[in-house]
Amino acid sequence: MNVILFIVCVLFYKPSMQYSGSILQIGDVTVEVGDDVTFHCFHPKDQMNRVMWFKQTLGEKPAFVASSYHWSQDSVLHDEFEKTKRFKVNPGLGSFNLTIERTVQSDSATYYCAGSFSNIVYFGAGTNLVLRGERLTFGLTLSVINHILQP
Repeated sequence: MNVILFIVCVLFYKPSMQYSGSILQIGDVTVEVGDDVTFHCFHPKDQMNRVMWFKQTLGEKPAFVASSYHWSQDSVLHDEFEKTKRFKVNPGLGSFNLTIERTVQSDSATYYCAGSFSNIVYFGAGTNLVLRGERLTFGLTLSVINHILQP
């Protein structure tokens, strides 16, 4: 699936874009809880000073996940995203991909790739991560039902 996604992105990516605001992301991704997932971000390689990832959970302010300064420095994971050791970034020429290992329900959100050029930030359309398999919630629900049914 990721190979097909990558090929589609490469086919529609135009490196000779006339403006700096072209950040390409793919829409929705659905995985099982515990699976690994990679979000792809493509940007004009010669027009970005900095590329970044943000996580937007419904009803909360955006969280700064990761950033990289035009391949001149190592990529940086920020705050809790570094502490969990589950988030990884893979910068490349014209791409800045984000991987979440062993997904948990709280990873469900919209992830935005952004790039900056001349102090202007350009955002991609966002990638919605939907997680299936709420095993813990299902287990708690059964426990509550059993407790209610027992005299």
